[in-house]
Amino acid sequence: MFRHYLAIGWRGLKRDRFHTVVSVAGLALGFVSFVGAYVFADYVASGDRKFPHSERIVAVFQRTSVESMDLALPMWSSTSTLLADALRSEFPDLEAIARSNQSEKVVTAGPEHSYRRVRYAEPDFLRIFELPFVAGSAAALTHSRDAVLTVQAATAVFGTTDVLGKIIRIDDIDVPVSAVIGPIPPPSHLGRSIGSDGFEALIVTRVPEDIEGSAERQPPEEFKWIFTNQVNTYALLPADGRLTVDAINARLADFAARHVHAPTAKISFEARPIEALTTEAANDILFLLGGLSMSGLLLLLGGLVLATACLNFVNLAVARAATRAGEIGLRKTLGARRAQVIVQHLCESTLVAFAAAVLAVAGLELALPIVNRWLDLVLPPPHTAPPQVWLFLAAVTLGAGLAAGAYPALVLAGVKPIAALRAGTVRAGSSVFRTLVIGVQFVLASFLLIAVVVMAMQNWSLRKTALGIDEDPLVTISTQPFAAKVDSETLRTRLLASPAIKLVTGAGRRPWENSVGGTGYSRTPDRLDSFQFTQTQNVWYDYFEALGMPVLAGRVFSRDFAEPSGGPPRVVIDRVAAEQFGWTNPADAIGQTIYQTPFGGKASPQEIAGVVEHAPRGLVGWGARSFVYILNDRDMGFPLIRVARDNVPAALAHIDSVWQSLAPETPLRREFADETFGKSYRMFDNVSRAFMVLASFAFVIAVMGLLGMVLFITTRRRREVGVRKVLGATSKRIFALLLWDFLRPVLIANVIAWPLAFMAARIYLDVFMKPVPLTLAPFLASLAVTLALAAVVVLHRAIESSRVAPAALTRHE
Repeated sequence: MFRHYLAIGWRGLKRDRFHTVVSVAGLALGFVSFVGAYVFADYVASGDRKFPHSERIVAVFQRTSVESMDLALPMWSSTSTLLADALRSEFPDLEAIARSNQSEKVVTAGPEHSYRRVRYAEPDFLRIFELPFVAGSAAALTHSRDAVLTVQAATAVFGTTDVLGKIIRIDDIDVPVSAVIGPIPPPSHLGRSIGSDGFEALIVTRVPEDIEGSAERQPPEEFKWIFTNQVNTYALLPADGRLTVDAINARLADFAARHVHAPTAKISFEARPIEALTTEAANDILFLLGGLSMSGLLLLLGGLVLATACLNFVNLAVARAATRAGEIGLRKTLGARRAQVIVQHLCESTLVAFAAAVLAVAGLELALPIVNRWLDLVLPPPHTAPPQVWLFLAAVTLGAGLAAGAYPALVLAGVKPIAALRAGTVRAGSSVFRTLVIGVQFVLASFLLIAVVVMAMQNWSLRKTALGIDEDPLVTISTQPFAAKVDSETLRTRLLASPAIKLVTGAGRRPWENSVGGTGYSRTPDRLDSFQFTQTQNVWYDYFEALGMPVLAGRVFSRDFAEPSGGPPRVVIDRVAAEQFGWTNPADAIGQTIYQTPFGGKASPQEIAGVVEHAPRGLVGWGARSFVYILNDRDMGFPLIRVARDNVPAALAHIDSVWQSLAPETPLRREFADETFGKSYRMFDNVSRAFMVLASFAFVIAVMGLLGMVLFITTRRRREVGVRKVLGATSKRIFALLLWDFLRPVLIANVIAWPLAFMAARIYLDVFMKPVPLTLAPFLASLAVTLALAAVVVLHRAIESSRVAPAALTRHE
């Protein structure tokens, strides 16, 4: 019987090719969106799962917030260096606990110097993570420091993988190469993963200072839990299951009260499965905080597009049902029962769904290599997915087919045989339901379109305001002179010896890096609830001149003015900070005192020396857009060099020559500021394009649904049009009536989508330091595009219906 239903369904689908193709195409787009989101989510969730006993590996996260600033900070995987020892005393049942950190360092091998991604780790790290050794082994790592190189790094540094026993030099310390490992299977935070390429050299160390830092640079005891958040802390659960993640977290609830001495901060901890590290990296793509996740967001959007596709399928099936009344009437006359009609059409809808799923998987198989190159990912193709993924896809496909086909099947099952045979068409279902279906489709499509327009506006604003096209280029050096043992004043003097160099300055963060750093400030020292998070930036002399930031009031840092030695340090704030503190006139802020977040129970006063225009050289701020600039006259930080635009090659050659003479053993890493901006901006541009693809899918599907409704309604209302013409209605009036009936749900859908899109746009724009104003433009653009597309779809059919002669429309009456 089931084979009979499938055979009949297949013949029906072949007979009505237009509806079949449109239905399959619409559902396929929905499946592509949802399955693509699921592939990404599954990829993220499988982080580090290819390590042996990965189910027993946990990472401990830490949340640190200062009591005077009630910031909704998330848990971070970066923890205090003190945490591991506290865990060892609290959880002796854990098989292993290890700390690890990673940074870029200069690696010297013979005369060659190069920057490499170096990860330091305690010996138990190798008990937790069983690395793929191709030479040497974990047992061979017996020195106080041992280097483990990847095959790629060994080849790059030494030109061969036969490197056991060779020496590399890091931070003026010789380290023997004791092992070589192959690629770590992705995704993994230790290897290739989202937002990370992993390490190139692993230094297994038994020297605490390698992890904790030198003793002379340690903060006071009460601040160690706050200012030493620089390591990952891993643990390996016992194999017998006597200690679980839930059990650890139950005891971590009051762990801080027993082990943490930090009177000025609120600190909490949470143990999470190891895949949480790749999830965190994925969330960092959009700087998502709180309960949001990148995987959840993509699954939500993919689900919305799939829901739009299912609604489109329902609408097309209902429209098709109206033209199949004669067939259904004949079947019922010949004895078909209501249940058989329902099963027959559920089989047809399921066939369409599985055809769409097959088409979607084939499309993803072809598109994923392009997507991986586009987003710099290594998402696996669908054919490599494990069995549970295919079972999930089959369940989703079956559910979508049955859910989308249920309503049309019920409508067809309720057809009266006599009425259907006499008229050939019937009233298929509720007109309110059909209008609602179209409305919901366009609500989702309009929501996504508004999101795309807002993203495009923000991206256009970033491109426009980020860099002055006619300015002299700004060169940034990624190596700090202090780390290279170069005196900042000496570097500046040597650089300015060339007429191709115009200005030399420096800052604690390079322009256009995606980083956020700040603290709380208030106008009063005693009201903890008045402290507001403010971005802070350490700068050197000439910073504002080099970055083109005009002075609005007071003065900026200069060698001509000696900063006070006994009084409060002087700072420069921007216009937005002045307004935040209540000074609408920048001149009113000069000489005023602001107080930095209290540490140790006492707020730190700072005197405002000047106010500059708000022109941050950064993209994101998590809602904190104001800036306080602090002078660091001892060290320029990252050098920033303004070069003459008509002599750039000479300027770059001079920079290279000066650096080579001052730091011959430290490779120079330099780039133009617009290159840094391009790297940071590319992430938002990729996300915007991904949204654009989803919005395009939703619009195509919604237009398909509207087309189905147009075909159905114009067919059903032919007699009504004939009667109206007989009674004197003109073709123009009938055309206007039909057009308004079709466009009305689209218009209403836009109005419903606006408040939802407004809230989503506000959340997105709050990420940026300089968000674009949220005007009516994106909402009106969405309205114009949707109405225009709907009008194009409706126009031909409405004109055709309005021109038909009354006699031809009413001859059956």
